[in-house]
Amino acid sequence: MRSLFATERVLELGSGTPDDLVGAAVRQTKGLFANRPLRTVIDLASPTLVGHFDFSQSLRVLCNLLENALRYSPPGECVELAARRDGDMLVFSVSDRGPGVDPADVDRIFEPFYRSHASPPDAGRAGLGLSIARTLAELQGGGVEYVPRPGGGAFF
Repeated sequence: MRSLFATERVLELGSGTPDDLVGAAVRQTKGLFANRPLRTVIDLASPTLVGHFDFSQSLRVLCNLLENALRYSPPGECVELAARRDGDMLVFSVSDRGPGVDPADVDRIFEPFYRSHASPPDAGRAGLGLSIARTLAELQGGGVEYVPRPGGGAFF
């Protein structure tokens, strides 16, 4: 049986900067954020940020997370996309001021097709975004995790 997330191409790992990846994610989701605030933060105080990642697949991860954040954020609330260094790793984060994740759902949100019973009906959505994002990050030696955002919301 073939994996749900099987890709026909091998990862193309290469050196890249988070500002290129963040810029591409902002451009790709621009239409979704037409009248909604999106804030980008790149840690310029640390040494030049360069990482080793698959640009296309990492872009897909960030876009999935941004779409989710937008979907669950109240109108007018800012979604934030950030990049920073943590030791020898680049850390990208997407955070919002939505309702966060119900504690009863936290262990399941990365499962394929899982949708919380508290989620509003979402025509055309299959519940794959977080699962795909986590799988693509793990294939590159990274990960995606959820943390409740202080003051309310989600931090991925």
